Amino acid sequence: MPMTEASIDSGFMQDLYVSLGDVLSGDTPQWSMRVYYKPFVPWLWAGVLLMVLGGVLASFDKRYRRPMLAAGSPEGGSLEPHQEASHESLATNLGSTAHT
Repeated sequence: MPMTEASIDSGFMQDLYVSLGDVLSGDTPQWSMRVYYKPFVPWLWAGVLLMVLGGVLASFDKRYRRPMLAAGSPEGGSLEPHQEASHESLATNLGSTAHT
């Protein structure tokens, strides 16, 4: 069984694939040959690396982390004073609109 030989020439802007195939039938010896030109293939890999780098940098950003509970606070924590006031005013407003 014949085997295909392949070669890849990878560059900054493109990849070039060349494969030598089977012997073609005929009086003179001829071989099939395929040449593929793939532009910007290395740029796809660079894009993947750029996305991984962005994910790693974002994971170190303190804005996306949950605040740690204090050692003496009960589990689940409590609301901050400004949050309690807003929840109380919301309950008051909801209660006053329900009775009218």
